[in-house]
Amino acid sequence: PPPTDLPLLTPQVSRNILHVAWEHNLPVWEIASLRDRHTLDWLATFHPDLICVAGFPLIFPPPLLNLPRYGCLNLHPSLLPAHRGPSPLAEALRQGEAKTGVTLHFMDEGIDTGAIVAQGVVEIEHGITGAELERRCSEVGAQLLVSAVKRLERTGSLPARPQSLNPPIPESPNLQSSISNSHPGG
Repeated sequence: PPPTDLPLLTPQVSRNILHVAWEHNLPVWEIASLRDRHTLDWLATFHPDLICVAGFPLIFPPPLLNLPRYGCLNLHPSLLPAHRGPSPLAEALRQGEAKTGVTLHFMDEGIDTGAIVAQGVVEIEHGITGAELERRCSEVGAQLLVSAVKRLERTGSLPARPQSLNPPIPESPNLQSSISNSHPGG
């Protein structure tokens, strides 16, 4: 028979974003679709000024993009327009790049094509692990986001510059081939 004294591992063993939300009495809602009317109605009850995401794998539909007064921001772990889409850090490591970074940008209907609010550079040291690179990018991203929110609070706006879409920028290889860089940005 199998041993019964082995500990079981669950996602709750280590502290994660859900724990932080619960500790601060922030609502947590698991959704099946961002296009679901119930989800959009529920989010609208919060009257958000700003929606911020990081490492979020879904594309916001127009009703969600238009919900917050100041828009939706995404932290993307690359220096956009380079490495749009999923797995940008893995792609930077695979290509042997000396640096990468984090981009804070407004979300639009494209994949990582919205106007850029801020960027921060992260050096890729020889031998760095993917986990360490992700940790460093997370720290830079947190600083960018805090700075942007403070500026928005102080001035009521966030200046942003459109991304270059010409010439086309190579995307991360996991990006669906049906999506192209010709998607309008901003």
